[in-house]
Amino acid sequence: MEPTALLTTSPRSECQQLLEIARCEREIAAAEDALRGNHRDVAGLCLAISDWSVERRILEQQAGAGTDR
Repeated sequence: MEPTALLTTSPRSECQQLLEIARCEREIAAAEDALRGNHRDVAGLCLAISDWSVERRILEQQAGAGTDR
């Protein structure tokens, strides 16, 4: 599970933003499932959930800012 670049200088299309947000949601769900399955790397999975959640929030803010213009 490796996060993609959080910030880029080129604008993203709405479709690309939705795809990236969906990937964040899939990664968060996978990490949560692993935690529920008693995976041994609790700290790593919590960090992954945190990282993907931050990335999703950034993408959602960028998507919202793009519609305000």
